Amino acid sequence: LDMTPLQPEQDVIVNPEVSLVFVKIESQRDSAVVEDLKPAATLFQLFLNAGELICRPRLFYGSLPVASFDTMERSRRRFNIVKDFLATARLRETKSLFAGVNNAWIWDDKSLSPNA
Repeated sequence: LDMTPLQPEQDVIVNPEVSLVFVKIESQRDSAVVEDLKPAATLFQLFLNAGELICRPRLFYGSLPVASFDTMERSRRRFNIVKDFLATARLRETKSLFAGVNNAWIWDDKSLSPNA
């Protein structure tokens, strides 16, 4: 996929607006539930998201268990990175989305459109 048409003119984007959507998909859900997140919930969701692949124990080759590589110090640093991001980013919106496979696109509603 060639992303050249979307490439910014500069290597650094200064003060971009950011929209965050935390998604949970379940195959049998018939309707989507979209909620605005408060700052504390946004911090918590970003922190969980930042550590998701780090904290999860692994099972390699179906038989070799490997414990999490996370430590308290790494967790604290990750938390501070998330706090710094939230302190400097210009958040346009933060939402949680709980939906099914067929209704996961939340911007069908014109009021939620990123171009509104």
